[in-house]
Amino acid sequence: MIKKKIIRGHFDENVFVRTGRTKLKLPKKATSITPNKLRTSVARVLRGENVMDIEMLELETGVHRQILRRTLLILLGEGLVEGELIGDSFILDESQDIREFVVGLNKELKHWTV
Repeated sequence: MIKKKIIRGHFDENVFVRTGRTKLKLPKKATSITPNKLRTSVARVLRGENVMDIEMLELETGVHRQILRRTLLILLGEGLVEGELIGDSFILDESQDIREFVVGLNKELKHWTV
């Protein structure tokens, strides 16, 4: 049996068989967020603009940025939110109501919570 920090496995005749951990680590699930905390966080991040920085939203809410990005992608894909995701910035469409955006984001984030 070969045990190294890089690869774990053993030789089965002429073939190396990898053993050990095969699952990828997933980001931690979000803790439940109160709607008021989410609303104030989004309001602080937006500050009257249509551009939202995901890093700042992560710091304000405590939700991992991968979960925030995936949630925003789901909302965009379903057509519940109008805007675009570019890098670490989410740009709300001018026709998008911020209140509807916060409600949709909160509703979708509840699926990620424990």
